[in-house]
Amino acid sequence: MPAARLRIPAIIWLGSGRSAGGCVGSEDSRSVDRWRIFTDSVPDFAFILVDLDGIITDWNAGAENLLWYTSDQMVGHSLNLIFTPEDREIGIPEQERAKALALGRAEDERWHLRSDGSHFRASGTLTTLKDGEAAAILGFAKVLRDVTVREQEREQIERTLRERTTLVKEIQHRVKNNLQMIVSLINLQADRISDPGTRTALQETQNRVRAIAAVHESLYATQDFGTISLGPYLHHLLRDLRSLYDSGNRIRVDLVSDDLALDIRDAIPLALISNELLSNSLRHAFPGGRHGVVTIRLRYVAASDRSTAPEEAELCISDDGFGLPEGAGFFEDSDSTGFELLRLLVAQLHGTMDVQSSSAGTSFRISFPLVK
Repeated sequence: MPAARLRIPAIIWLGSGRSAGGCVGSEDSRSVDRWRIFTDSVPDFAFILVDLDGIITDWNAGAENLLWYTSDQMVGHSLNLIFTPEDREIGIPEQERAKALALGRAEDERWHLRSDGSHFRASGTLTTLKDGEAAAILGFAKVLRDVTVREQEREQIERTLRERTTLVKEIQHRVKNNLQMIVSLINLQADRISDPGTRTALQETQNRVRAIAAVHESLYATQDFGTISLGPYLHHLLRDLRSLYDSGNRIRVDLVSDDLALDIRDAIPLALISNELLSNSLRHAFPGGRHGVVTIRLRYVAASDRSTAPEEAELCISDDGFGLPEGAGFFEDSDSTGFELLRLLVAQLHGTMDVQSSSAGTSFRISFPLVK
């Protein structure tokens, strides 16, 4: 036989009066009726009342629509019936009631069962019901809403994201491999050329292609395909260039980098700039087997208002080597392919470049905005 329904104190819902004898008076009855009209007029929400032991005492029309049980079928039975066997086995219904008793409410989003055994995703809240006069806890009210469609849409978005992530990784991998193939083709061509100047030009081209390939390799290795961390990239570039130009470890390189990340649009020009400047320092700054130091600094430039995020970054590559050839405006007037490429790349970054050179060494400082 179904259990008696939980008496609903009028003060909880909408009413305010109770007879001295403890029975619900006419005003209380009207409040309860208004509550019943309200709950049954919200078909998308299940309103369920349960006692302290988790036995259902009231079941609205929304619960019938959502769970496919009638009120007569569920009143007097355990609320555990709507939980999956897996959740029942680990005590989820009891944990929810314990949390609601401790905190006044317990929220969750999980899979539930309908009368035919089918699963649906629901967002639920379990709150305690208190006697307005004695503040005693009489039971619980559970509110459920079907969010299955939202969950399915979220899962579809996640599947699509995983597929696109895999595709982007494959694209970056293929671009890197194609660029490495270009490097190999240039190398084959260089082996057939005896002119030293032409061989040097081809080697410089190889290094530039390698610099771009390394950017795509960095993208392939990261979880965030939108940006590239420049510090690890510079370490990678420096290792490759030293193997080509400083096998005897004559030159010490000091590299300090802020945790700066750029998207591929800015990362490639900055990678090529770094390649040109480092190559020049390692190849030309220390002739005749001289020892020396190359310093690399990549940092954020603090805004005048230090409470705001930096809007500019700076790459500085300097050495204590031989210096550029003498003559005012050598850099600006030079028709060297490398220097012309530098000017174009700095313009691509919307940046500025300051060059200082003397017999004590050379310094290149490239400043560029982070937001364009």
